[in-house]
Amino acid sequence: MHLSPSDELLNVLVSDPEYTAAMTYLMEWKVRIPGYELLRLLGIGGTSWVYLARQLSLGRSVAIKVLGPSNETGKDMASVLRREGRGIAELTHPHIIHVYDFGLLEGRAYLVLEYIDAPNLAELLKGGPFDAPTSLTIAIQCASALGHAHERGVFHRDVKPSNVLMDERGHTWLLDFGIASIRQMQLETRLTQRTLAHAGSLAYMPPERLKGVTEASATEDVYSLGVLLYEMLMGFPPHGVFPPVVVAGRDCTRLNEALHRALAHDPASRWSSAGEFRQVLEEIVVEWEDTPLSSIQKRSPGGTSQAAREIWLLVATGAGFFFIQCFLIAMGDRDMFSFPAGPGSKLYDSALALVMCNLLMIGAWSALLWRTWLRYKQSGRRPSGRSIVLSYVTIVVCIAVLVTLAVKD
Repeated sequence: MHLSPSDELLNVLVSDPEYTAAMTYLMEWKVRIPGYELLRLLGIGGTSWVYLARQLSLGRSVAIKVLGPSNETGKDMASVLRREGRGIAELTHPHIIHVYDFGLLEGRAYLVLEYIDAPNLAELLKGGPFDAPTSLTIAIQCASALGHAHERGVFHRDVKPSNVLMDERGHTWLLDFGIASIRQMQLETRLTQRTLAHAGSLAYMPPERLKGVTEASATEDVYSLGVLLYEMLMGFPPHGVFPPVVVAGRDCTRLNEALHRALAHDPASRWSSAGEFRQVLEEIVVEWEDTPLSSIQKRSPGGTSQAAREIWLLVATGAGFFFIQCFLIAMGDRDMFSFPAGPGSKLYDSALALVMCNLLMIGAWSALLWRTWLRYKQSGRRPSGRSIVLSYVTIVVCIAVLVTLAVKD
């Protein structure tokens, strides 16, 4: 729920087929939910609408999520929904959006939620994958929230990027705990293809749910969290035979093993709980921090990558050799470096030796640059081609100037 308005968000909402119906409810329900006043539409989901509202008693802003209409209007269904809502409201965890209230109005269940003005991961991932520390920190926070809920018999069932908010400090919140279960009870007692399409979370659903198994479990949320972590690291969710995660400067064997276990098709082969998965991820982070290897590259707009820095370090070293040779030429006899008379002369042999020496230097330089390129290519990161070309041209120009000074008239 990114709650800050923008022209882009407005365009997205207006283009949604449910926009007219959602706005109609905004006008009709503006002051009909006891104790709250609806202010504006914030978002439209597969089976729910989200409104910004004001809690009249405390004067604070809240978010109200209105779920789809129930297929059953009897008291039994209402009591089931209310019991489920109370279970969600009992969750108190720093990484879970708090639920303040729950109710039914005209056959529609609604939840009053804590208002958090922060973007969700689906929006942030449009800028590309996250660095490894950020990805693991988010996954650990989400696993902690899931473990807290599982211990109280509440399962999320819809872990995905759009249900995770993150502020500028890196603090995350999980949204919609148990909403998938409420949706399922509202729509049908069995998950159908129509329900899946409305959920919009197919990429994050475990195989057993796609086969029609509807019983909630901790391993179901572990699978979805594994998909989320993989997407944060690689930039896309895993499908079929997916490539292993690669992080420059780190041994990712254990991380890949943890992910493959979380993404196992057989629920019995996955981590048995979110807490167990969290513990393994925390151990991986500690191992990486204690390993004296190059630090993990972080996204830094306008920053210089480690690979580029290494290349320019080579250029600086070559430039040092260049100035040393220039100094020796300046200190020597000028006649010694005048244009040689011809083959066989002492001056000619001296100039030829200087040229050959620098040609060998260019060859060695090319080999070093190529080695640097290959090393970073194998680790999943590459120095920019522009850095390679500029550094190579720089050293060649330096050597050309040096040879010209050595043999000039």
